[in-house]
Amino acid sequence: MDFNFTEEQSMLRDTVASFLQDKYDFETRRKIVASEAGWRPDYWKAFAEELGILGAPFSEELGGLG
Repeated sequence: MDFNFTEEQSMLRDTVASFLQDKYDFETRRKIVASEAGWRPDYWKAFAEELGILGAPFSEELGGLG
């Protein structure tokens, strides 16, 4: 069984890592989690719109990444 990442998985990992490093570092996460809401809609919107991550598990016919 091959446990190596595919090219797509590696690209996704690198994209998410870069986004988190640039916009959602540890201190930012700590403050958000400690806030009353515990999350920030603008970050989830970025995950959906900028990265398209939230569409990953859905087929292209449904508007996802396939």
